[in-house]
Amino acid sequence: CYTNDGNRKLVRDLLLGDVLTVASLLAAGVPSGTGSPTFGTFNGAPVPPTPRTTTDRMRIMEQLSTNQVS
Repeated sequence: CYTNDGNRKLVRDLLLGDVLTVASLLAAGVPSGTGSPTFGTFNGAPVPPTPRTTTDRMRIMEQLSTNQVS
């Protein structure tokens, strides 16, 4: 999670820094992509697309909280 200690700096460096670029990561041998047959799944189910807007996220969260109340 980006709120954990140190992760905000990493995210900032990834997005804004000149050191952690795609080219420098590839040159350092960081793999690009994945060859895993289970990529894009979680616990055997496809990962749903990320909501594009705050409104969409809020609607999904509301639906989830409504569905979990028994």
